[in-house]
Amino acid sequence: MEKKFYNADSLERSLLVFERKFGVSSHDFYETISNGDRIEGMPGFTRSLWASLYRDYCRPRSDSFAVAVERTLQPV
Repeated sequence: MEKKFYNADSLERSLLVFERKFGVSSHDFYETISNGDRIEGMPGFTRSLWASLYRDYCRPRSDSFAVAVERTLQPV
């Protein structure tokens, strides 16, 4: 079985699909659901998937790779 991975480019393409379908930017969507609000007509699974992809997309931009490696390898 072939393993598939995603990267920033593939995450961005996926986010664009959600943005086009629901007519809202991923950033605005995430702020909306973070405030406890819902987007009309969006199933729970779709909301969870989009939020998860957006968090993954933002993660590399908030931490440098070196910082992430140091944190991961830091002794307990």
